[in-house]
Amino acid sequence: LPDTTGLQPMEAVSAHHQHLLRQCLIARCGTAGSGPGPLAQLSLVPATSSTPDRLRADGANLIDSSGTRVQLNGVNVWADYGFEDTEVVSLFSHLPSVNVVRLVSLYWEDSSCKTAQSPFVDEACLTKIQSQLTNLNAHNGTSKVWMFITARAPGPAGDDADNLFGDHTMLEHFKTMWSYVAMRFAGFEGVGGLEILSEPRDKGLATEDQTRTAAFYGGVCDAIRRVDSATPCVIGPAAFYKVWNMGPTLLIPDNNTIYTFDFFLPEVRLPIPLAVAWTPGGVDSEVVC
Repeated sequence: LPDTTGLQPMEAVSAHHQHLLRQCLIARCGTAGSGPGPLAQLSLVPATSSTPDRLRADGANLIDSSGTRVQLNGVNVWADYGFEDTEVVSLFSHLPSVNVVRLVSLYWEDSSCKTAQSPFVDEACLTKIQSQLTNLNAHNGTSKVWMFITARAPGPAGDDADNLFGDHTMLEHFKTMWSYVAMRFAGFEGVGGLEILSEPRDKGLATEDQTRTAAFYGGVCDAIRRVDSATPCVIGPAAFYKVWNMGPTLLIPDNNTIYTFDFFLPEVRLPIPLAVAWTPGGVDSEVVC
């Protein structure tokens, strides 16, 4: 441990060691609601000099810390493409109304961000996210720009037979990963949401009944809440975030949740293949959402 002079005990412990300690407490004392003691419910987060600003879900609205309604307008960015200083400047100069960047950055696959040992995420991936978040914050002016930290994992999301919706061990590792990521960034400004899993791909879940999908998201969001009570969880329907699978069965108990969906084309209303049907002005009906 570093020199602890003048520090409170938990402030002297690194985020990684705090995470290991929390896992140790849970193993020894049980999780909230399932074990004997309150130690398992400790929220061990890195100390910060001030509480970072966060978005908050308020019914159908998003509000900031001042209570002002926020409407998000933004872009997707792949972390591997880079999002360095000059690109942030270019983004703001070309798209001045942008107030959110969705950073697809946690590639939770073997040989990528996923690791075999707890906390099951490569520190190099988190360093990249931190660098790009820092670049974004450096250019924040009077208008706040938020970053969503997004996990993408085609195999675990359903492309593989053994996936997060059936493999209990994999799911527990995924929860541990998100718990650690949430704790790692809990003290940073500019984090608008933690997007748990971009586009669940298990087509066995692709129905209007999203009960299994909601149970998955709820469990992961609970793991996040043990270390971060403020940052919204971000979730969407299976499969592939299709808007027509959005409905009340997707709702999870956590009230600070942002629900998202894809709406590239209203293909549910098109009678012929998209390649033929999609012409300017070719859609003559509405999809209610």
